[in-house]
Amino acid sequence: MKKLLMLFVVLNLLSCIKEKNSKRYYYLPMDDAVDMGFPFGSIVYKSTQKNSFEDILIYSDVEQYESDSRYILVEQRPNRKLMDKNIKDDLSFWSNYYVENKKDTVINVFGDKMSIKHINNLLTTLSEDNLQRVSDSIVKNNASLKSIFKNKLNYYLIDKKSDSLYGPMNKDELSKIRARKGVTLTF
Repeated sequence: MKKLLMLFVVLNLLSCIKEKNSKRYYYLPMDDAVDMGFPFGSIVYKSTQKNSFEDILIYSDVEQYESDSRYILVEQRPNRKLMDKNIKDDLSFWSNYYVENKKDTVINVFGDKMSIKHINNLLTTLSEDNLQRVSDSIVKNNASLKSIFKNKLNYYLIDKKSDSLYGPMNKDELSKIRARKGVTLTF
């Protein structure tokens, strides 16, 4: 009996640890972003804890967000100005890191792998013009960023159960995927 009770306690603790470390989906509205000093607007992100932006799935500006137990629907108006700021801040941070530490590593810049030494070389003067040119080049050449800025409004469907993100897409594409998956959630 004691062994059975001990097994139950261990399994219960393991399930709590798993739940604590599992990532969840969160929506950060613009007002909350401003209140907490997050400079990149309203977003949808996935994280092990709220207000820890480990994995931003949908960038600013998230205009509508609806969720049920299975799905999340999102409407996004892409904000190039905030995306440029985000890219420039990341590039400046990594360039400064390289200058201070003289250690190179490969990082993920919006889905593309880049060496921080290469970033530093691109931004040798760290002038606003160089930063803007590099940011423009990243948006122009990055497939996921190009698809975000293709439409004035983008729509996304997140399937929480399968941990899948569909989008960006237009309204017609969203209607088709909602019908195919039987999603009744609406804005």
